[in-house]
Amino acid sequence: MSPRESSSTSSPADPEDGGTAAGERERAGQPRRPRRPREEQLRRTAVRLFREHGYDGTSMQDLAEALGMHRGSLYHYIDSKEDLLF
Repeated sequence: MSPRESSSTSSPADPEDGGTAAGERERAGQPRRPRRPREEQLRRTAVRLFREHGYDGTSMQDLAEALGMHRGSLYHYIDSKEDLLF
């Protein structure tokens, strides 16, 4: 089988979804993508800071500093601060 044939008959595995192809994941009824450990850490830290300082009293910079990240790096995991409420 040529590389062209093999690439057209199967989809590549996505490392962020645990290595399964999207079709396999959807057929198995699994969630779209499990949360990554860093994303879980971000959400736990946000909850803690929101409890301590309130939502309006917590800036993205506060969150980034608590995680030891750059503020812009947070947007790899979320679209906005509001996303952390859900």
